[in-house]
Amino acid sequence: MRPESLPARVLFTLIMFAYPRVVRKRFAEEMRLFVSDSYSELVGGDGGSAVQGCGGTAARRYGGRSTAAFWFRTYWLLLMNGFGCRLDRRRSRRTARKNPTSPAPDPMRRIGILERGRNLARHLKHAIRSLRRTPGFALTCVLTLGLGIGACTTIFCVVYPVLLSPLPYPETEEIVSLHERSPGPDGRRSWVSPLTLRDWKERSRQFERIASWRLNIFTWTGGPEPALLQGWAVSAGYFPTMGLPMTLGRGFASVEEQPGNERVVVLSHGFWNLNFGGDSAVLGQSIIMDGVPYTIVGVANPDIEYPPGGDYWIPATFDYDREYRDFRYLGVIGRLRDDVSLADGQTELAQLSETIASENPETNAGWSAEVRGLKDTQVAGVRPILLGMTVAVGLLLLIAVGNVTNLAIGRSTNRQTDFAVRRALGASNTAIVGMCITESLVMATLGSVLGVILAAWGTNTLATIALRSLPYTSSIAVDARALAFALCAAALVGLLLGLLSAATSASNNLGETLKAGGRGGGSTKRTFRVRESVLTAQVGMALALLIGATLLAQSLYNLSRTDVGFTPDDLLTFSYDLPGAWDQDAGTLRLFYNDALGQIVGVPGIQAAAAVTPMPMEMGSAPSSWSLTREVAGWPDPTVMAHMRTVTPGYFDTMGIRLVAGRAFDQTDREDTEQVALVNRAFVNRYLQGRSALGVRITAGDADADESDWSTIVGVVQNVRFRSLTTEGEPEIYIPMQQFPSGWGHLVVRSHLPRDVLARAVTDAVQQVEPDLPLANIKSGEEIIADQSRVSRISTTITSLFAFMAAVLAAVGILGMLSIVVAQRTKELGLRIALGADSGSIWRIVLLRGMRPVLFGLALGIAISLATTRFLESQIHNVSTLDPLAFLLPAIGFTILGVLACVVPSVRASRVDPVGLLRAE
Repeated sequence: MRPESLPARVLFTLIMFAYPRVVRKRFAEEMRLFVSDSYSELVGGDGGSAVQGCGGTAARRYGGRSTAAFWFRTYWLLLMNGFGCRLDRRRSRRTARKNPTSPAPDPMRRIGILERGRNLARHLKHAIRSLRRTPGFALTCVLTLGLGIGACTTIFCVVYPVLLSPLPYPETEEIVSLHERSPGPDGRRSWVSPLTLRDWKERSRQFERIASWRLNIFTWTGGPEPALLQGWAVSAGYFPTMGLPMTLGRGFASVEEQPGNERVVVLSHGFWNLNFGGDSAVLGQSIIMDGVPYTIVGVANPDIEYPPGGDYWIPATFDYDREYRDFRYLGVIGRLRDDVSLADGQTELAQLSETIASENPETNAGWSAEVRGLKDTQVAGVRPILLGMTVAVGLLLLIAVGNVTNLAIGRSTNRQTDFAVRRALGASNTAIVGMCITESLVMATLGSVLGVILAAWGTNTLATIALRSLPYTSSIAVDARALAFALCAAALVGLLLGLLSAATSASNNLGETLKAGGRGGGSTKRTFRVRESVLTAQVGMALALLIGATLLAQSLYNLSRTDVGFTPDDLLTFSYDLPGAWDQDAGTLRLFYNDALGQIVGVPGIQAAAAVTPMPMEMGSAPSSWSLTREVAGWPDPTVMAHMRTVTPGYFDTMGIRLVAGRAFDQTDREDTEQVALVNRAFVNRYLQGRSALGVRITAGDADADESDWSTIVGVVQNVRFRSLTTEGEPEIYIPMQQFPSGWGHLVVRSHLPRDVLARAVTDAVQQVEPDLPLANIKSGEEIIADQSRVSRISTTITSLFAFMAAVLAAVGILGMLSIVVAQRTKELGLRIALGADSGSIWRIVLLRGMRPVLFGLALGIAISLATTRFLESQIHNVSTLDPLAFLLPAIGFTILGVLACVVPSVRASRVDPVGLLRAE
């Protein structure tokens, strides 16, 4: 259908009635001419495709489909613009009544919108056709960008919920964590004692609420089989401090903090769904924990994730008359009042700490307080690692963009004739830039689609790996924010690539390009410098990543070889909590240990078994105050701070802990014999100044304790790391389980039996003594140690993966750049061979061209690493940030990689046929 045909004129006339009368009179003829000119341009050849010689051909070949699409799009836009004009006219009349001096809108501006839409559609068609003609280039670019964008999106999906997103609590900036801090300029953050917590609650004016929490373990006997549950004992203000409504029921009342009123429980949302099927009738029911019925009064909000991993909450009860101010074991959170800043809260708590220290100098002298945002407290341990991974993945994306940039520049160089002919036929620089940007945006968009697919897989994998190492792993997913991030990254990358390609095409002389007779304009020195600069930056960033990954790998290796103080091989541990242990007398507990350990040792294949409370590196402990006999210790202050462990005879042999002096516990250390204790080397070195500890007497609490409360140190054992692999041993005191029995702890068993067989055998042996006692958290010694380095191992693995990918991309960049250089210098190399140059000379030329940016890149990478590795100090252990080996090995490896990447282009260059080349000329 032509514009002059009757149907076209009738349809055009009908559409004009959609416009206001004044617009029809003034602009109908212009719009008709516009449509006619647009149709003539279509059937005569698309100006944006004229150089390819396919514009008119395509219109003739696909005339029916192309003209039909043209008429539909044109008439549809004309119709929509007509209605828009009517709306504009109504708005202008309302505006004129309110403001007579305002200018009227121009009706023809909508025709410009139509023209811009046609140009965009033309660029998109051309970009798709152009990329289809070079599938190798397009596929390489899409895969490279997909890899970079996918890695960035994966890390974004982790970093945003963990570091950037606010906590799911109302006025989350008002929720803080409170700690005591030990004396000295480098004082360690500590838990809070109940007496100090009471003083904070009573004297603070800047905090709306202050609440405490502590770990609690119960044996639940209401399920299909007994199970060990982990929960939290919290004060009544805990749930109001969080500020979230309960899913069901209520939290705790103040009266339930009093002893005798604490038999109520709030279930976690997950435990309620899993074990009660989400039944709302659960309120008022009782569950049996540790042999005691607890009434369910509520189900917590699922967004309450601090502290993490609990199955329930019970009220915390305190008998302040029996608490010690220097026994610090409580976690504390608070909510600041409105308009109170974190600094104000810190100032008040510091003043309160000084007051408390002046009132209690024997326990609090030099102790201070610290107030931190709750978000900061939760992510403090993983923030450096996540920031390091963010930097690493950012460098990886830049390297991927560098690769695509070099490929795009090389392709633009090969298309100089195409661009020159376009300019000669009247195409503007704006049109060329638009075409280049559209092509780059199409590639980047396809890359982002692939990146999102890779990110979905990577995010699931990373969330599974880091399940116990990162907070808020339930929020780690590819969501709308991740999609927006991927699209923004694609847009930025596409614009950058398009502008670079357009700048390269605009840098060549039109006349010189056309004089080349269609053989290509070649590359200018400026283009070569851009390519080499990009490649140098790629190599530098890749080397910096490799050096960082090497330092992390060395640190992880050193951690794995750390002497933890016990022998983890063939060791299996089980956690337990005796039901009703608090109500059982000491004789019953002693009988349980004698019978249970006797049953376990009687299993064929088990060499040794023992019990300990708490287990090193598996369950934390808080130091408490002890008193030494002044005349024996010679210590200026008889009060010392040490961690306590209760163990059964044979514990040190079972664990493989070496006895340094004296003797270990044996069966003669009973409740009716003299109380004894063992200490570790750290205790002797800190408090006894290296002198012998044997015979020194010690007691818990004050030095004026009764004679029957004192214990005699009978042995010294080596240090055992129990906080982490990076923390040296701290002063510890061991007391015998027979003299001070505990109803919870860990069983440790040493055997060569397979894990499953051993676990089943130990469980059966224990349940012959106590049928309702479940054994949980079964771990080998190697797993306990591995858990301590889990975050470091994840960080090292991901960083090493990114570094490997960066090195591969950089090698591909070297190979790609040299391949383009060889292709563009084929005539020169052929002439050199024709004039007598041998293969070695050609090899040297290509090798020099390829290795020059590599060597410069190595220097740049070393400089970057020297400036940045100091930020890794908190993540590496027993390794210097300037370790020569960490710098030398990646540099040598990259040099070899660069040489290997130069081999293929060098072979191609040395096999150029000069005769065939000269004949073609």
